Amino acid sequence: MAGYIQSTLDSSVASGYLFPAITPLRPGYDCISPDPVDRLAERLTVPDCNVVLVHKVYFDGTCEHETTREVAYRDFKPQIAAREVFRWPDSSEKWKGGIGYLEVSVEEADRRLVFQPRFPVSSYVIYSKPGKKSFFVDKTFKYGVPPVIDMVARFGKFVDGHPLIHIDRKRDLGESLTLVNPYQKPLLATIMSNDGRRLPRKKVGARSAVQLPLVDLLRDDEDEWIGQIQLTANNRVIAYDVKHSLADPELISDHEHLDPFRAGDTKVPMTRLMRKSLGRGRRKVVQA
Repeated sequence: MAGYIQSTLDSSVASGYLFPAITPLRPGYDCISPDPVDRLAERLTVPDCNVVLVHKVYFDGTCEHETTREVAYRDFKPQIAAREVFRWPDSSEKWKGGIGYLEVSVEEADRRLVFQPRFPVSSYVIYSKPGKKSFFVDKTFKYGVPPVIDMVARFGKFVDGHPLIHIDRKRDLGESLTLVNPYQKPLLATIMSNDGRRLPRKKVGARSAVQLPLVDLLRDDEDEWIGQIQLTANNRVIAYDVKHSLADPELISDHEHLDPFRAGDTKVPMTRLMRKSLGRGRRKVVQA
């Protein structure tokens, strides 16, 4: 297993695909996902190939929409007449206020090993609606995130955190967690705070997304709470912190990803630092 993980993450190994990328589809907003066809050329190891881009929309365990687009690359340049974007209209009424998600896959048409590394190209999804503030959300790897792999290997569970939650009834400051489970099995997630507050465990169905209102952390006699939260789960879950109106959760002011609990050592022996320093020096000499 360790060898498989290492080969999966090794940037020197060519692949026939890129890791899929995930982003939530929020009620109350139209979504635009530009195809980064120019930047995909940065991942190519051969000048000529055909790349297939697949967009899938999931809601409540079901793939509700799928589009496939093939782009030819010649001399590392996309052979297209115009740049395209994937558009998904506000589905608040259709999904009765629920949340779906978008999964974007990229692969070579014949699965030739043309991509290196296999990490997705960094890109943003745009959310907008007349009368509301527009905002960007960066896509998240479906799998293959090195810090997450290290974390689960070290602690045996998935742990995410967010440093600043601010809920205020009087000032209409609401906040929620969006949890996306793009995998084939359901999972259980637990939310707890730095001062011992805890939300009931939440089941997130396979290939589904949910929104957890953090106002439930407030006690009955409180109007305001500021603190930190920690999310744990029996499997990785893609999580976002969403700041919004308490009266209208579909009126969003900020949308951020959470921070994985790092499994790296905070200190190392002096001998290891010396070996690393010598190794870097030797590498520079060899390259020179």
